Amino acid sequence: MGDPQDPTAVRVGWIGTGRMGFALARRLVGAGYDLAVFNRTRAKAEPLADLGAEVVHRPADLADRDVVFVIVSASADLAAVLTGPDGLLTDPVTAPRIVVDSSTVSVDASATARAAASGRGAGFLAAPVSG
Repeated sequence: MGDPQDPTAVRVGWIGTGRMGFALARRLVGAGYDLAVFNRTRAKAEPLADLGAEVVHRPADLADRDVVFVIVSASADLAAVLTGPDGLLTDPVTAPRIVVDSSTVSVDASATARAAASGRGAGFLAAPVSG
């Protein structure tokens, strides 16, 4: 991963473009980061494409990113986007360097996600938000 202060050196992925996720992702793309996004309802992510983000078809398409932020609404949703079919951590060869989970989920769900990321060689940071 390149210099985190240089937005052109860090490839960022984003999963979850609801109210808070969209606003945060918009800030990253506005700051010049190479941003690719996934949302289960693709139409919610499409406006980010107009700003310069790439919209991908499945979470696994973000596996080659340096950092992937996740902000989904429930524990089951976190499991689905990380380890479910086409999940971020399901590519047998590639995994992001760091997963930052900003979902508000149970402690058990966060621990399970951390173990899944660790098993793929990815760092995991629980950074839940509420709002």
